[in-house]
Amino acid sequence: MTKRKRGKAEGAFGDNGLQDDAASTEKVGEIMVHNTSAAALTGCVLDLDKVALSFVNSYYNPADNPSRVHVRVEYRDPFSIVEMYENGRLKLTSAPSIDAARLNLRRAARRLKVHLGYDVKFHNFQICGLMATYYTGFEININKLTKDTTFPIKYDLERSPGAQVMVPVPDEIKGPDDQQKDANITVTVFHSGKTSVLGAKSLRVLEYVYARLLPLLETFKYQPRRD
Repeated sequence: MTKRKRGKAEGAFGDNGLQDDAASTEKVGEIMVHNTSAAALTGCVLDLDKVALSFVNSYYNPADNPSRVHVRVEYRDPFSIVEMYENGRLKLTSAPSIDAARLNLRRAARRLKVHLGYDVKFHNFQICGLMATYYTGFEININKLTKDTTFPIKYDLERSPGAQVMVPVPDEIKGPDDQQKDANITVTVFHSGKTSVLGAKSLRVLEYVYARLLPLLETFKYQPRRD
C-alpha cells in the first residue's frame, strides 16, 4: 500500500473554492453545477507503483479491489478525485464544474508526462455525469403538480419530500458520446422551489430540460389561502 500526504502541495481551498460555494446562497434562475464526473485517456500503459510515488495526496493499495486496481489522487484546488488505471484511463469525480474536471484531468496527465516521462496524448475527454440545482424563486404546489400529465411524475412523500419529474430529451440534444439514447432526465422538484438533477452529461441537456420544465412549474406556483 502506498499513501502520500503533503499539506497543501497540490493546492488548498481558495477564496473561491468549494467551501465558499457550499456556503453560498442559491441563486434564483441560474443552473448551478455542483458535482461533475468525467474521464479521459492518456494513450499509455502505466506503472501504478511509480505513479503512486510520483503524486502527492495519493492512495494505492492493489489489495483493496483487485478487479479495479488504480491510484487515487485527491486535488484540493479545485477539489476533485482522480483515479488512474494501468491501461492509461483517467476517471474523475467530485469536481465543482466542467472546467475544473478538465483542468484536473489535464494536471494529472501533465504530471505523468513531465515527472515520469510517459508519452501522454490526452484525448477522449468526456463528461460522465453532472449534478446540478436550480432555484425557481417561488414555492410550488407539489400536490397539484403530481396530478399533471405533461411529464411522467413519481411522488412518494414517505421516501422524499420532492416530486420526481421525468423530462424526455431527444437524441439531437444529447452529445454523440451519450449512450442513454431517448432516456429521461429526472428532475426532483421541492415545495420550496428548489430543484435538482442527476445524470445529465452536458450543459446543453440541462438547459433543454429546464426550458421544457419551467413553464410547467410556473403554472403550479403555490397560492396561499386567503381567509
